[in-house]
Amino acid sequence: MAKAPILKHILGLDHFSREDIEYIINGAEKFIPAAKKKTIPRGVTFKSEVTLLFDEPSTRTCGSYGRAARNLGVTPVVWQNDKVMSSGGKGESLADTARILVGQQGADILVLRTAVEGAPAWLAHYVLPERGFKAAVHNAGDGAHHHPTQVLLDLLTIKQKFGRLDNLIIGAVGDIKNSRVVHTLLDALSRFDGIKVRLVAHSNLQLPGVGDSFKDLQQSENPEILKDCDIVYAIRLQKERFDDMAEYNRYKSMYQVNQQFLSKLKSDVVVMDAMPIVDQISPNVRHDPRIIAHTQAWHGIPVRMWLLAESYRHRDKVVGFPEVEKLEAELLEEVSISDHRKELIKKKGQVVKPIDDGMVIDHLQSGTASILHQAFSGLGLVDSGKGMVVHATGLKSEHKAMGGNKDLYLVQNQHIPEGIWGLIAVLSPTATINVMRDGRFKKYRPMLPSMIYNIDALCCPNDRCVTNVEPEAKTRFYVYDRESSTQLECFFCNTVLPVQDAIR
Repeated sequence: MAKAPILKHILGLDHFSREDIEYIINGAEKFIPAAKKKTIPRGVTFKSEVTLLFDEPSTRTCGSYGRAARNLGVTPVVWQNDKVMSSGGKGESLADTARILVGQQGADILVLRTAVEGAPAWLAHYVLPERGFKAAVHNAGDGAHHHPTQVLLDLLTIKQKFGRLDNLIIGAVGDIKNSRVVHTLLDALSRFDGIKVRLVAHSNLQLPGVGDSFKDLQQSENPEILKDCDIVYAIRLQKERFDDMAEYNRYKSMYQVNQQFLSKLKSDVVVMDAMPIVDQISPNVRHDPRIIAHTQAWHGIPVRMWLLAESYRHRDKVVGFPEVEKLEAELLEEVSISDHRKELIKKKGQVVKPIDDGMVIDHLQSGTASILHQAFSGLGLVDSGKGMVVHATGLKSEHKAMGGNKDLYLVQNQHIPEGIWGLIAVLSPTATINVMRDGRFKKYRPMLPSMIYNIDALCCPNDRCVTNVEPEAKTRFYVYDRESSTQLECFFCNTVLPVQDAIR
């Protein structure tokens, strides 16, 4: 039997296994009878203070979290549209708001809805643990990024309707590209077997790169591909995504769930909608039994009851940032400095700027030396007052991977700490690091790290990422070694990009 997950923070589903998701859905099913009766589930103890901090309007998520807390026996503190009702409107940072709500006002579970992507993860992994607070954080929607509890209630709805989460044909119609619900739902369903996906959207609103997760996925502008779906998810088209209003009206009409649209689907199809329903479902069919949006929304109550109870159960666990393995470097050569210098003179006839104490970072890809200098200077690692600091570019290189040119970075009487060597490998995988110290010459090749963080020279290009909004938030990236280039993934908002795009 799979080990039960530790569900203290509810931030996203990207690191959840199939077994983790099934654990939540099965648990939420057990809470359905109590949710219907609005009573505390038998055998459940819940003594947490719950605070709902909603920077954006919400009816269903905020309301069902409130109902879930009351069903567990507590009355939540609710801050709706916080920027108007609190010091957020005066420019107070989210970090300080969270510290006040948790540290002074006693919130044990902070439920956050915000436009700032990655903010819940930042609060959970840094802001609160940094002060020793043990409060849990639930992500109630962060921009276009994650809305985990919405997807979990969707999965509970599907399980209740079909008795399974495998072997289903799932369709979605509307603004697929900008729907955080669709993004997270597809991510969750990719863990299950026999899932076929049909996505219908205007060509500008289709979802790129999703096909790798499913063996059978189709995207089209034509709703005809939805005809065999067990489930069709309706997504509201947003006017602001269209430059031509005539085109908007045409697609709104084509994609609206109305009697004609339903007539082309299976007779037993289920139509889901995260709501609000604006014009994606016609008023003429909203009472059709195949449209289950209201039942779907209600399932948020038992799901959130279960998740709140789990957070209370794991209340004493402190969850910081994931541990990062110690950075490694391969030792390529070690000789005395004098022997190394003799070898250089023998090979090249001269030694450029010989130093007895310091470092030379060689074989840097063109343009990298100045970026490293900016990063090292920003971290206070180099000081021209202590010795030479040279960053040279456009030097001739015989290294095939360098394309004929290279950069070089030299520091005298100072050393870049090994903890920073990973940045060198990320920016230039071809780099070597020559260390001169205590009469010895050592040549290393730094290994690519799995994560890199707190480097001011790198930034997430997503303007809505917490690292670009909150003054205290520092960048943190996963590092992936791809065939063509090194890629980064923002720890907070999950934006994936080539390393060149992260350079300020």
